[in-house]
Amino acid sequence: VAIITGAGGGIGSASARLFAAEGAAVALADLDAGRLASLAGEIESSGGQVLTQPTDVADSTAVAALVAATVARFGRLDVCFANAGIGGGGLRVVGLRCLSISKHFKPLRQYIFALARL
Repeated sequence: VAIITGAGGGIGSASARLFAAEGAAVALADLDAGRLASLAGEIESSGGQVLTQPTDVADSTAVAALVAATVARFGRLDVCFANAGIGGGGLRVVGLRCLSISKHFKPLRQYIFALARL
């Protein structure tokens, strides 16, 4: 059983497909519920087991709810692929002010610590 955050696209959705193809039940988390539903349909049509949970990984309560829902549905949790990130639509780190960098990395830091506490 694997939780995959940032499952709505890119590396997250590719990883979800791979985990499912290898026989893992997957809990898909992302802010975009529509993308989650589309990916879940694809995985389920191939015989996979899926839970979708729109989740803001910067919110520790939401992360705890994701873990609880996964365990409630599948009875355990084996892997958490912490793939969610914060994109800036082509954001480049060079030239950013410290305040801007802090704005982008604070949610990621909160997310990692929320997972560690569980």
